[in-house]
Amino acid sequence: MDALGIKLLVYKTLHLMGIFAMFVSLGGIAAHLAKGGTKEDFALRQLAAITHGVGMFLILFGGFGMLAVLGLQTIQLWSLLKLGFWLIFGGATGMLYKMPGAARSLWIFFIVLGGAASFVAVSRPFLFSP
Repeated sequence: MDALGIKLLVYKTLHLMGIFAMFVSLGGIAAHLAKGGTKEDFALRQLAAITHGVGMFLILFGGFGMLAVLGLQTIQLWSLLKLGFWLIFGGATGMLYKMPGAARSLWIFFIVLGGAASFVAVSRPFLFSP
């Protein structure tokens, strides 16, 4: 494997680690709230917040790293869609805490949103759009 391949592998690994961390934190928060818990009585609130924040950073760092290694322009429509997904997931903890009664619905919504983000990442629609 050449240096370019190793760089791509490192950035992709960091990106995936961030995705896993983000989903673990959102799942933990959603499960706590779905059982009737609150933000104030969530014993793992700080851990979930840190995990979510670090995960979001790794997603962004790894994603832009991959774009740089691949030489792709960040202004492509598919990459803007990915940034949109990132922003929604970034606000997901706030959504959960503001709407604890919707935790179960948001759980499903986040899974579907993650699937949509995966589709955009893999298929890169509009790659050659102006």
